[in-house]
Amino acid sequence: MNWLLNVSTRAKLFLGFGVMLAFLAVVGAGAWWSIATIEEAQRALFEEDFADVSDIQEVFANLGENRAGMLKMLLLTQRSEQEAEHRAIRENANVNSEKLRAMQQRSHDDTEVRTLLDELARLRQEYGQMREQQVAPLIYQGKTDQATKLVLGDQGERFTRIQAVTTRLIDLTKNKASAGVARAEREARGAIRQLIAIGATALAAALLMALLLTRLIATPLRAIAEHAERIAGGEIAVRPAVGRRRDEIGQLEAQFNRMAESLQAKVEGAR
Repeated sequence: MNWLLNVSTRAKLFLGFGVMLAFLAVVGAGAWWSIATIEEAQRALFEEDFADVSDIQEVFANLGENRAGMLKMLLLTQRSEQEAEHRAIRENANVNSEKLRAMQQRSHDDTEVRTLLDELARLRQEYGQMREQQVAPLIYQGKTDQATKLVLGDQGERFTRIQAVTTRLIDLTKNKASAGVARAEREARGAIRQLIAIGATALAAALLMALLLTRLIATPLRAIAEHAERIAGGEIAVRPAVGRRRDEIGQLEAQFNRMAESLQAKVEGAR
């Protein structure tokens, strides 16, 4: 502490404000880290977990729409209408393929989801091949009885398995999203707690620095002012305590004592 007493008052003030600014920077860095942590948790939640739920539900809806489209093709008699419905089925199938590829990329670390996605891809490939190579050509040829047998038979069994796998994926992605929400909430609470702790520590340190500066600068000046007031009241023998500090405060105390001694000598001489 003696080294701090001996540095200049300007240096003390610069040091005090520098420390306070450093703590302010720490608080700012803590706030940035907390915000970044919360943003990352939310990004993962929306770009991965919620995206999986949305994509698999859209895939499920498109599968049902394609199934209904195939049944509708069996009822249509105009080639142009059959082809239009067939194009819509293919478009939905392409959308499903893109959604599932995106899910596979996002679920590289989830073995169960990845296994189900691979199974779904295999079933969809078999389902699509039969649709394009057997069912659709039979419908275009007017052989609706044979096409109906395939749609309700082998294709119906594959569709049931596709639905079962898709339903399982929906359940898994919803559970994963719920776990992601809980994880994001935990990370947000942890980041907020750490920010509060950093802020409280910085505030306490700033208060301690303010108290230290008050003790080193304001308290001695107040003591000198009180002694000056007592001397003005006639107590010319009082003196402020002079320490070993070599800063401006120490110099002021020494000069004040010399002034008081000189004043006392003159008063006593006048008597």
